[in-house]
Amino acid sequence: MATHPRISRDANIVFGKPAIKGTRISVEFILERLAAGWSEAEILDNYPHITRDDILACIAYAQLEDVREMLDGRYDDIKSGRVKPIDGEAFFDGLRQREDDLL
Repeated sequence: MATHPRISRDANIVFGKPAIKGTRISVEFILERLAAGWSEAEILDNYPHITRDDILACIAYAQLEDVREMLDGRYDDIKSGRVKPIDGEAFFDGLRQREDDLL
């Protein structure tokens, strides 16, 4: 499970989904708003108790979780030699570009 200092998981808050610390707003909820075309300003206007850094934390958390899932799924293939390890530098350059595109 990915970790981020602004994101927490608690079985008693939003069904244990990752959420912005101190809120009941899940990472998934923020990502859904962004995917629906909401701007950062619209999110902050509608949820004034969160910050721009909270929104960025949701994006970063999702990227960390994507990487973890991808690596977990590919570990056995890499270990067995069926596939070669990824070029980490190129991979993370791609993640940074994806974050820039979202913002």
